[in-house]
Amino acid sequence: MYVSRVRLTDIKGFTGERVVNLTLPARGGWTVIAGRNSSGNSTLLQTLALALGGPSVARNLVADFEGWVSVRADSGWVEARVVRGSSCDVFTSSGRVSKKELVLGLEWVGQRRRKMSGRRPCGRR
Repeated sequence: MYVSRVRLTDIKGFTGERVVNLTLPARGGWTVIAGRNSSGNSTLLQTLALALGGPSVARNLVADFEGWVSVRADSGWVEARVVRGSSCDVFTSSGRVSKKELVLGLEWVGQRRRKMSGRRPCGRR
């Protein structure tokens, strides 16, 4: 399976005009993420990994999500679209295999929104 698109907004430094809307080659291969120190490379990769793993994996990998939502935002989110590689992803069980993209993602609730709604953020139990 291949990640075909990553979208990210209002997580750490990715806010306002600094959001991620990255479309990747559909055939996979290597993609290089390059940038200066503290420019968001690690944040992009971490949020992608958490979106692919899902909420329960995210809670186990990151003990505290405090500070993940951008300061002036009510919430932040990441979305990853994943497509099946027809030549290498073989399914052995019976049933229908979707040819569409699989959309995975997470939303983090910020301090301001938590106070209004009483909801707990993604990383809290």
